[in-house]
Amino acid sequence: MGEERYLRADGTRVWVKTYAKDGSWTWDSFDHADKRVAESKWQGKKMVSSDVPDAPLKKTIKMAPDAE
Repeated sequence: MGEERYLRADGTRVWVKTYAKDGSWTWDSFDHADKRVAESKWQGKKMVSSDVPDAPLKKTIKMAPDAE
C-alpha cells in the first residue's frame, strides 16, 4: 500500500501510482491543469484495464528494407 508521485516544477501532478495490498496498482496521468486525463490498472507488469482509447497492449515494430 502506498503512493508514488511525479510532479512538475510548479507542483502539479504528472502521474500518480497508487499501490494496493494485493500487488495491483493504478496509474493516473494528469494534464497541466491537474485534471486526470488517463487511468490504467495493473497487476504486476500486466495492464488489466485502461481508459486510454486504443491503448496498445502489444507493440509491433516494422523494419524498413535495407537500402541498396
